[in-house]
Amino acid sequence: MTDLSIACLLYNAERTRAGDLSFFFEQLKEIERKSECSTERIVWVDNKTTDNTAEIARDYCEPESFDFNGFADAKNRLLERAKGGWVFIPEPDMRYDTDAVADIIKGAKGKDFKCIEAWQKIKHYRGGEEDNLYTTLMKPSARFYGEAFVIPKVFPHEECAIDCFVGTHHMEAFSKRVEQRRPLVKKELEELALVKDDPEENYWAAKRYFEIASAGFISGNEASDRICSLLTDAIRLDPSFGPAYYELAAHYLLCQGYPQALRIASQGIEKGYEPCKSVMNSILRSMQSEGGAGIRIL
Repeated sequence: MTDLSIACLLYNAERTRAGDLSFFFEQLKEIERKSECSTERIVWVDNKTTDNTAEIARDYCEPESFDFNGFADAKNRLLERAKGGWVFIPEPDMRYDTDAVADIIKGAKGKDFKCIEAWQKIKHYRGGEEDNLYTTLMKPSARFYGEAFVIPKVFPHEECAIDCFVGTHHMEAFSKRVEQRRPLVKKELEELALVKDDPEENYWAAKRYFEIASAGFISGNEASDRICSLLTDAIRLDPSFGPAYYELAAHYLLCQGYPQALRIASQGIEKGYEPCKSVMNSILRSMQSEGGAGIRIL
């Protein structure tokens, strides 16, 4: 059995903000060598590509042409195609710490998660940098979703955050990205506003509101109201649905609503949902510190 599928989508990637495409493939070779596992490469080139991406890729693999219809759809098709126990979906405009990625891959063996994430350092085009949680490995059974932004559709208790830097991603102008995605966000917000009678649909809608607000498309207050309402409805529809307790308690913690966070986390623990214990510990630590600033639930 193949241990790892390295699956990537390429579009006009001959030269990116991070350098030449050939260097990207050399990084993949280093990751394969250092991870000490059997691998396969699945490389798809968008059929609207106009540069020499496909020609360069042929020096390293057997690229296939594909018809792009959204990132979630394309990445999910990659996951369906993958034969490895884990799937690594790298991006050509990133530079990786190959040792760190190889360590993550080696450490993933035997782990019972659907998604493994690691901290990524983002350098802004106007200077400055920040840390971002980046999806590193996924199980082939996992799926992405969303239109304007895509995230793995797996419950938080199936994620493992590994505290190391994966690479450096040079972001384009934020205002440009916002304008490009505004029509997609508008469409998605209309869909999210529809009444949902399924606890999981409410759960994932709440996650989308958080993502969209984080990118600055709607206000934090508007998103927070919708997140709390959707997760509360998820619990009402299915009082045994543990992930909703986890996410709602984590959201109250993020907003420093400690009494509400404690109440929801306690209810989740009473329902037997073990991950709520980690939220409870974070709440108690935050209450003992100065306002709990900077705490993030994983």
